Amino acid sequence: VNNPTNIKAGATYVLKVSQDVTGGWGIIWDTAFVWAGGSAPAPTASSLGEDIYVFVSFDGQTLYSVGNLDYS
Repeated sequence: VNNPTNIKAGATYVLKVSQDVTGGWGIIWDTAFVWAGGSAPAPTASSLGEDIYVFVSFDGQTLYSVGNLDYS
């Protein structure tokens, strides 16, 4: 996911990511996304799996990120 433009300080964003019937797709996060522990969680790889990611920006530049995974 490329760095978004126009990030607003104090804003919260939500992204739903769904696998197709094949599954196994990954995600590469750009530099604006930071994760607890320093690395993004591995997305759900199962067929038709769904993940929800929540991002909060305090400064309008960095997106502090949380993944809620495996809504399959």
